[in-house]
Amino acid sequence: MWNSNVEELEHYEHNDVDESFAKQQLAPRARSEQSKLLGLPWNKREDTLSVVFPLKSTNTTKRGILSTLANVYDPLGFVSPTMLEGKLIYRKACKQKTAWDAALPTEVTELWDKFEHNLPSSVSMQRSLVAFQEPLNHVTIHVFGDASGKGVCAAVYTVVSQESGTTQGLLTAKSRVAKQGLTIPRLELIAGHMAVNLAVNVRDSLTNLPVDPMIHCC
Repeated sequence: MWNSNVEELEHYEHNDVDESFAKQQLAPRARSEQSKLLGLPWNKREDTLSVVFPLKSTNTTKRGILSTLANVYDPLGFVSPTMLEGKLIYRKACKQKTAWDAALPTEVTELWDKFEHNLPSSVSMQRSLVAFQEPLNHVTIHVFGDASGKGVCAAVYTVVSQESGTTQGLLTAKSRVAKQGLTIPRLELIAGHMAVNLAVNVRDSLTNLPVDPMIHCC
């Protein structure tokens, strides 16, 4: 079985092939709009990938908060800003001298409850970098890095030029909690280093494409 965002290509069942009665009864006949791609939910009709957040409420303990954060699968960093906020709350929880499964102080509990209440069920992004089925003129990679006393981050955007128009979009991002005790200039250097590493990984993955020199903004 295979999947495609083009409906005509999904007719993989051949009528001239003999099937057992069990296969005829159990094989899905209706085309499902949802599938999985690289572990992420893929809506084939809209051609979008989604990052899904846990729906159940978390026990407000160190273990419960960490478990919730770890259950968010986001390999491309689409929800990095949201996850950074959750990680900051977890760091605040770790500063409390409480047991791993003990209830946290009211201040931390209220922060986490508000964070969890405001989480969407999912966040979706377009899968394809291009909007038109035609050759690429050129691809520009724009890399941004920034830092504060709370966190450092980097994001990579692509601008794809084609005959029928230009398409822009977020390709990947990354964030982490800022190490305490470091100055802002030092954290800015860390963000710049993160941005360069992320950009190089993207550039190396876009082989055989007309990629222009990268543009860095830190």
